[in-house]
Amino acid sequence: MNKSIKRVLFWTPRIMCVLFAMFLSLFALDVFSEGYDFWQTILALLIHLVPVYIVVIILAIAWRWEWVGAILFIALALFYLVSCHACNVV
Repeated sequence: MNKSIKRVLFWTPRIMCVLFAMFLSLFALDVFSEGYDFWQTILALLIHLVPVYIVVIILAIAWRWEWVGAILFIALALFYLVSCHACNVV
């Protein structure tokens, strides 16, 4: 494998994860339209950003230990699939 392909394989998952965290953080912006006071808005924003915290923590772990990060991202995907299936059971 040449050096440019290794570089792309090294940086692409990291950049995609940062973009995914930014995408998830967009969903937290709805707290500003709820009419809360300042501290309630801050608390609601922190709570809405919990999924972003989880993704960023897994990214930090994956940046240091790639295999551990891969396992954690797979576990996070499986958790999402199971939780979505549990909500849609009739």
